[in-house]
Amino acid sequence: MQTKRVRPTQRASVLQQGARVKTVVTVEIPAGVEAILSSAGYTDERLAEETQRALALVLFQRKVLSLDQAARCARMPLWAFIPWLGEHGMAVAEYDEAELQRELDTARWLIGQQAL
Repeated sequence: MQTKRVRPTQRASVLQQGARVKTVVTVEIPAGVEAILSSAGYTDERLAEETQRALALVLFQRKVLSLDQAARCARMPLWAFIPWLGEHGMAVAEYDEAELQRELDTARWLIGQQAL
């Protein structure tokens, strides 16, 4: 795992073409830690994937990104991102008591409509 230098993308031309904008972030890992990660099976690709997902989780938690945006940032389909958040202790939605009661009332009403 060596530090690789990448030239910044010409954002204006990339945006005009409708392509993705790529931001390169360099993470410096001390040599001792690098050996431990390597022996645990961490490749550059795995570290990049997990770092990107961790960033998406934090940005969703801080309400910087919506659920859909965070899933795209994590490069995961929404249907896989939602349970992944749960596995990491994150709730997808936060309800206060009044909102939760309205949701439960709506669910009960819908169930009643199906019985008719």
